[in-house]
Amino acid sequence: MPTIIVGIDEAGYGPMLGPLCVGATAFRLNDPTTDEFDHPELDLWRRLKGAVCRSGNDKRRRVGVDDSKKLKLSNSGKVDPLIHLERGVLTFLRTINQDLPATDDALLARLGIHRSPDDPGRAWYGGTSNAIPNALTPGEIAIASNQVMRELMRAQITPLLMTCEAMFERDFNDVVEREASKAAATEALIGRLLRRAIALEPDSTDPILIVCDRQGGRVRYAERLAGQLEMSVETIGESAERCRYRLGCARRVELLFAPEADADHLPVALASMTAKLCRELLMRRFNRYWEAKLPGLKPTAGYTTDARRWLVDAAEVLAGVDRDSLVRRR
Repeated sequence: MPTIIVGIDEAGYGPMLGPLCVGATAFRLNDPTTDEFDHPELDLWRRLKGAVCRSGNDKRRRVGVDDSKKLKLSNSGKVDPLIHLERGVLTFLRTINQDLPATDDALLARLGIHRSPDDPGRAWYGGTSNAIPNALTPGEIAIASNQVMRELMRAQITPLLMTCEAMFERDFNDVVEREASKAAATEALIGRLLRRAIALEPDSTDPILIVCDRQGGRVRYAERLAGQLEMSVETIGESAERCRYRLGCARRVELLFAPEADADHLPVALASMTAKLCRELLMRRFNRYWEAKLPGLKPTAGYTTDARRWLVDAAEVLAGVDRDSLVRRR
């Protein structure tokens, strides 16, 4: 029976500066004889091994898909640190739509993130569009994408979705204040993506298996899911290792939360890469904006220690800026 596999993961949960991003990817497997999460037939790394691997530097030039933290390079190196994220995300995005985005604006919009230049609380994400790819050529992406498309066809797998939700600072702070929980911000974005996943191919009765990376130390999700999705949620099992649920839909929809899911499920790893690339592109906009106001200002990735350094360094141009629109609550 054909089965749809969805992966969801976040990037930017911990930082003080910049957006929280949550990505999702989905694939339809047209020929599996099982719909169990951990069955080898649903291992997309194994099924796509002719074109996909876990490494960014593969001798056979296969496309690397893995936890985004493993594929992002150091900012201090000579190579663009986003090269492997860019190659993986753009390659798979092109298997869904052959029209490759030519700018960061177009890419963010294609993935579902629309910046709001009229919102004064997001001015630092404005500015001119920047050409992409940054570290590769469109021709290199096309070659990699053609290789992956051939392998997808051979494996009878159809890519259905690559998308990302972003929550900017003020909205993040509003959710944290209202819910008294930073995790609620991630849950809100996951809820939006779950609704999109459930709506995939609405005329189909094919089961949907959704895998999410574990959110902090939470081991009970049923009540929060029911509230987010406004539907019944049946608990199949909850433990420190995995939490599994069945959603009250007309078709079979099951949801698994597991720690380090991006190590076991390719759709989750690709979602992680998508979220990370979006956040990094937005942070590049953030840094360009503030450096234009204060030449020589060292950029920041937004994580706590360096964010505090950046706030001190940038103090003279931050006068009058609403702190809730710039700095996320802890």
